[in-house]
Amino acid sequence: MWLFILIVLSVAILCDIVFYNSLVFLRQKVQEAKSGIDVQLKRRHDLIPQLVATVKQYTLHEQDLLTRLAQERVSYNDVKKVFALAESYPDLKSNKNFEKLQEEISETEDHIAASRAIYNQNANIFNTKIQSFPEFLVAKLHGFVQIDLFEIK
Repeated sequence: MWLFILIVLSVAILCDIVFYNSLVFLRQKVQEAKSGIDVQLKRRHDLIPQLVATVKQYTLHEQDLLTRLAQERVSYNDVKKVFALAESYPDLKSNKNFEKLQEEISETEDHIAASRAIYNQNANIFNTKIQSFPEFLVAKLHGFVQIDLFEIK
């Protein structure tokens, strides 16, 4: 009889350890996924103002260049000089920078959405585990609680 009780107790302790470790692993996966969201939000926070500043600089430079060209056209009476000036006029880049800005913003938002999906998937797995038998017994015993999904409000 004592041997049976000892075996049952040993199996219960072993199950507790295995289930506890699996819940800790899943909780860590959720925290890792949350960290991924934070990384992408920081990327957006750092990247977008830098890109906007770069585009503004190009725009100001090109605006100055266009203003000077217009003034030169007015001051020149010789048509040939105006054509020569126009032919040597540099290619404007601000349009490409605006496109790059839009691409970077779109890419960043895609990364944030993907990170959110990974977080929510891991949170769902964890939440399902702590509500399933027999893991819910171990979860209750060790204080594991349900994790909220990441939703944009």
